[in-house]
Amino acid sequence: MPQINESDFVRRLQILMVNLLPEEYEITKGEKLAYQSAFETNSEFETDLCIYDEERIPRVVFEFKTSPTTHDVMVYSQKADDHKRIHPQLVYGMIAEKGRVVATKLWKHNRHMDFALYLGDLTNEEISEVLSKLLTEYLDESKLRAVIAKGKSQFRGIFRKTVTFNNSV
Repeated sequence: MPQINESDFVRRLQILMVNLLPEEYEITKGEKLAYQSAFETNSEFETDLCIYDEERIPRVVFEFKTSPTTHDVMVYSQKADDHKRIHPQLVYGMIAEKGRVVATKLWKHNRHMDFALYLGDLTNEEISEVLSKLLTEYLDESKLRAVIAKGKSQFRGIFRKTVTFNNSV
């Protein structure tokens, strides 16, 4: 759940994302996703923003932190792993409102999140420019992961790449 001081930033980005997403996707706030399947009781973690496709399959999760700490990165990395065990197609990451070192912290302490973005000092137009490209990439990545997870691919290998950006993608 977003911290109280994060809610304005979360709401701002949610509105921007809604306007950038294709019609077949829905973005929800505070959605609970399962993270364990071996127990009879529901085991769920709440997410800040989650994009679902038209079949209600979770595709991308955005966790928000005002100014992420090393501890935040480690906790959300584990949370990402827990969710991905149930939803292998999930692309999972963190958006920081403050703190230019979020990428460095992710590099040093992350194991399972797919991205970290620092967007707090950008205008709405700049954020929309960044997200318009990244949302497409994240959704495409989720679809590719679903194909691989179902054992339907004929790929001979896979390679994960580090991608960075500054003010423009």
